[in-house]
Amino acid sequence: MSLVTGEGASPPSAPESSRRGGGSEGKPPHPIKTVLIVEDNAFNLKLLDDLLQAAGYTTFKATDGERALELALEFRPDAILLDIGLPDMSGVDVAKAIRNNEHLRTIPVIAVTAYATPEDEAIIRHAGCDEYVAKPISAPELLRLVRRHANFKLVGHEGERGGS
Repeated sequence: MSLVTGEGASPPSAPESSRRGGGSEGKPPHPIKTVLIVEDNAFNLKLLDDLLQAAGYTTFKATDGERALELALEFRPDAILLDIGLPDMSGVDVAKAIRNNEHLRTIPVIAVTAYATPEDEAIIRHAGCDEYVAKPISAPELLRLVRRHANFKLVGHEGERGGS
């Protein structure tokens, strides 16, 4: 079963240099947004990475919870996609650690998981995840969620958390 579903799941992407530049309309370029992908399955990690990069995001990748926390502290991404079934510590524990860290607690966390019962969702949301998406996911839906959460920061208000 594939992680991502939907027509046009991976739209063609412009070269990195043309994505970063302003448009021909003379508008200033949008700031590049960053997403930390935490996924232990190599195939799913590549799919998510390709999808987000094609949409213009800069990505950081971790395959376990400890590395995810290290990268989150180092790069302070605009959003985190978090698998719940990780090898070293559960995604629920990673989400709790993020919410308990004063430097990370405002980063939106989107759980992307195969745990799909209402009880699982309640546990995941209680741990601090802002969104919950069951696999297989819809590429357009995932991009909509990432856009909504990665773009909540206002210039000059990066330490404040917007409502979801």
